[in-house]
Amino acid sequence: MAKQVKNPNYKGKKKISLQNIKKYLYVAAVVFIVAYYLLGNLPDQQAEQGETGNTQFQSVLTDTVSAGEGIELEYELAGSSQANMTDKGGNATDRSDWLVSVKSYKDVMPQGFSLESIPEYNGAKYVPVNGNVPYFTENEKKLARQGYFEYYGDLDSYGRCTVAFDCLGRETMPPSNQKRGDISSIHPTGWKQARYDCVDSETVMTRAHLAGYILSAENANEKNLVTGTRYMNSDSMLEFENEVRYYIYDNSGKHVLYRVTPIYKGSELMPRGILMEARSVEDSGFGLQYCVYVYNVQPGIEFDYSTGRSQYTGIFFDTDSDTVITDDISLSSYGLDKATNTIHSPFCSKFAEVSAENRTGFAGDTEMQSQWAKMGYTLCSECLK
Repeated sequence: MAKQVKNPNYKGKKKISLQNIKKYLYVAAVVFIVAYYLLGNLPDQQAEQGETGNTQFQSVLTDTVSAGEGIELEYELAGSSQANMTDKGGNATDRSDWLVSVKSYKDVMPQGFSLESIPEYNGAKYVPVNGNVPYFTENEKKLARQGYFEYYGDLDSYGRCTVAFDCLGRETMPPSNQKRGDISSIHPTGWKQARYDCVDSETVMTRAHLAGYILSAENANEKNLVTGTRYMNSDSMLEFENEVRYYIYDNSGKHVLYRVTPIYKGSELMPRGILMEARSVEDSGFGLQYCVYVYNVQPGIEFDYSTGRSQYTGIFFDTDSDTVITDDISLSSYGLDKATNTIHSPFCSKFAEVSAENRTGFAGDTEMQSQWAKMGYTLCSECLK
């Protein structure tokens, strides 16, 4: 029998320690998880981006809000064939995958919102709604993550504006040196212009953009202009538009999902107010989020919302606004019982008995006191004889 020669390099069977076994199992587990994540998510990523080589991608998203009602979004993403285009700011861009065209948007009133839930105007220009959280659905948030877009709803059967639904960014904004165009050719429903000395610039009505020009570069778009008071447009809406504007300026490449809905009562032609919703996209609302109802009113003026006609009342719940001019008006303090529409002296004993929820104060033009009864108010028989 041949003699076996021992390999000098052989050191015997290597013993695997328990510590090494744990190490190998840990590495194998990590490799498995990574591979599972990459392979498992690949189909979904391809579904969102479209097949390689396609120049367009279309999808319909449906989110049922309640029985028989839903929000339908049909959109398409521009593909590689539309690269090297320019955005509204005039900037060249090859980010064609960020351009979304909303083909249709069937809007319903956000679930949980109703005009009846909004308190009567008493001097506050706006009120938070839904805990200041927008009513955006998950599908709408998903659409915003696809890219920037602008959509303006068709006029309804009364010729009224319906909605502005946008994903805003630097791409949708006008160049800094570009002035807004002429919009005087548009006469939205309820447009009855009138002049009053108590209103800044005297004209009480404005053509209010749903999506402001500074955010959308939209000019004479009849689907984006409603009859709004100077107080609502210049004081209230501008405040929230600027929040979006500054967020976009301060956060390069970021976007804001934005929806503005005029709120009408029945078939009235002039909106009672505006529902404004905004949510920053890339940080899921951490940087910016609000949901507010803005009153379409003007201190000192009363409106017939069915027609847009107005009249001077001399009743001012807010005199601090820049749109309100009262320098030449003799004002006195009054109290209003909202439940009975009765006007009192603020020191009247009967007014002191009015519940807190129905009691509010205002500054009134003393020369108009004799006219208030003709406007539907009752004067207290004890303190305003």
